Amino acid sequence: MDDAEYRFVMAHLALHAALQHAQRRKWRDAFVWNAACDYCVNSWLSRMTLLQKMAKAPGDGLLLLPQFQDKRPEEIYDELMRNEKSARKLVTFAGEAAPDIIGMGGEPGEGPRVDRLLLDALLRGYQIHTESGKGTLPYTLIDEMRALEHPPLPWDVQASVRIEAGPLPFDR
Repeated sequence: MDDAEYRFVMAHLALHAALQHAQRRKWRDAFVWNAACDYCVNSWLSRMTLLQKMAKAPGDGLLLLPQFQDKRPEEIYDELMRNEKSARKLVTFAGEAAPDIIGMGGEPGEGPRVDRLLLDALLRGYQIHTESGKGTLPYTLIDEMRALEHPPLPWDVQASVRIEAGPLPFDR
């Protein structure tokens, strides 16, 4: 790959980490989940005007289809699993049937801390981009960032809030 292709791959990997794709996998098949995330990330990157000036998508391992534009990774995963056999033949930037998301196994360590740093950088970059008025970003990327910026409360916090608040009107 040349420098422009490396920049594209680095942006691709940074989005995987910042959007916490490894942690969001949960019960899903690792490779098919990676492919779904790749389709989503590559769709966003291919539509960012500023990135197109600085980077170039590599020919090998680029998972990009118009049918997956503006879809979340969860939706794409469901569609890929309808034909799991063909999904397993896809090629990512890591190679044939190899996931390119670092920390896909959910091992403990530095992953979540680094992912949070990348998410913070992504949110700050979005703020600067918005204030500068240099074009638009895919709305599904903005939705993903906002959802991660304000994650849902843990179940035990939600339960304690309800207990402290007392009975609800329909509990009588």
